[in-house]
Amino acid sequence: MIEKGVGFIIATRIGTPHLMGIEVVEGDRVSPFPAGLKNISASGKTEKGPYSRQNLTAVSNGEPAVFLETFPK
Repeated sequence: MIEKGVGFIIATRIGTPHLMGIEVVEGDRVSPFPAGLKNISASGKTEKGPYSRQNLTAVSNGEPAVFLETFPK
């Protein structure tokens, strides 16, 4: 996955519910991951403190990498 990444908290504007996720624009890729990989957890820190998300899906494994929430069906 990606270690020491730098990125942004993102949200979709369409769909109900709106989806939250992260966009990683730089970092050390320590292992490859395919787009579509599910059940990813991410953690980091923001200016306001710790931040974490679970149940993410890799939407894009390129530059930037994008991970969005998925909900159990």
